[in-house]
Amino acid sequence: MSEHVRSTGLATLCLILALFSSALSSAGFKPGQLNEADRAVPATDLADLDANRWSPADLGGVTTVINFWASWCAPCREEMPSLNRAWQKLQGKDVNMLAVNLGDSVNTINNFMQQVPIEFPVLVSSNPSDLAAWGVRGLPTTLIVNTEGRIIRELVGITEWDADEMIQQILELRGDDKN
Repeated sequence: MSEHVRSTGLATLCLILALFSSALSSAGFKPGQLNEADRAVPATDLADLDANRWSPADLGGVTTVINFWASWCAPCREEMPSLNRAWQKLQGKDVNMLAVNLGDSVNTINNFMQQVPIEFPVLVSSNPSDLAAWGVRGLPTTLIVNTEGRIIRELVGITEWDADEMIQQILELRGDDKN
C-alpha cells in the first residue's frame, strides 16, 4: 500500500471519527461517561453461542449491563478485559452482564474468546436492524437496563468499566443500598 493511499485513508478515518464525536457531543453525549437514557428494551431476536434463544424477559428483573461489540472493532477488543474485570467485581451483587456481538460468526467469536476471555454470557445478533432497535450508534456501546426493563444509561465508546467510580455508579443504579 502506498504512503499516499495510507495517509488518505487515515485522514478519512479521522474525519469520520471527528464528525461522529461532534454529532454525539451535539446530541448531549459525553464520551466515557454514562449518559441518561429512558427507553424500553426492544423485542429483538438474539441467541447465545449455543443457539439458545434470548428475550428481554430473560433479564429477570435485575439491573443489567449490556455491551454491544464486534471482534473487528479495535476499541471493543481493548475494552473487553475491563468488562471482564468489572464482571468479577459485580458478581453476586444483583447485577447481570451481557455481551451482544454484532455480525460475527459463532466461530469467530469463539476464536476471539480464546485470546480475550469473556466470562459473562455472550449473545449474537446477525440482524443489522438490531442496532437501530437498541439505539446503538457506534461500537462499542454499553447500555444499563434497570429492574423494570428500561434502558436508563448508555455509554458510546470505550471506558474502564472496572474503575472503582464506574463500579459504584453501576451499583447505585440498582436503586438500593446493597453495596
